[in-house]
Amino acid sequence: MSTFNLNEFTRKIASGGLAVPSRFEVLITPPSALSTFTYHSRTISLLCDIANLPGVSVTTKGHRIYGAAYQRPVSAEFGGEAINMTFYVDKEMNTKAFFDAWIFNTVNLNSFNVSYPSDYVSQIEIRQLDQQDNVTYSIMLEDAFPRAVNMLDLNMGAVNQVHKLNVTFTYRRWAPTHTLTESIELGANLQDPKPPRGGMDQFN
Repeated sequence: MSTFNLNEFTRKIASGGLAVPSRFEVLITPPSALSTFTYHSRTISLLCDIANLPGVSVTTKGHRIYGAAYQRPVSAEFGGEAINMTFYVDKEMNTKAFFDAWIFNTVNLNSFNVSYPSDYVSQIEIRQLDQQDNVTYSIMLEDAFPRAVNMLDLNMGAVNQVHKLNVTFTYRRWAPTHTLTESIELGANLQDPKPPRGGMDQFN
């Protein structure tokens, strides 16, 4: 017999509600090379129109001792090769200038030398909000930096449109913050990583 109860489901939705994708905020901490952009980064965070909460997957490997083979976890993948965000562009074009400066402080425009990571990597926090603007869930991207800043189309006929800048970030890993995870050891504190109970640092 099914354990689903329609009345219980309806009461749950009516009392607690559901998370909506339109309630979020993004907080970008400029890297050390862009310390003069701290004020603008707060504005740019407000101008974020589209973001993503990244996923995670466990990498497995087939294992057999006797009988049927089965999968055992060997590592985790945090989807760090790409996460896309879209930003409104202010009339002074500070949004574009901010990400231009970040890119060119990552790879030198003239020499094409790559900077030290301490100069260009940063942390980006993505927060899910409820209808009262309370933070209900958040993730922190570690060692994040933009890997692609897309072009902006100029069009004489686009008189009622605004610029939106698409930026693709890469990062090393991410860690969540939620009330249900505060009581367990995740081994994902980005400030002070701790090994899980198995004794191996999952981030190595």
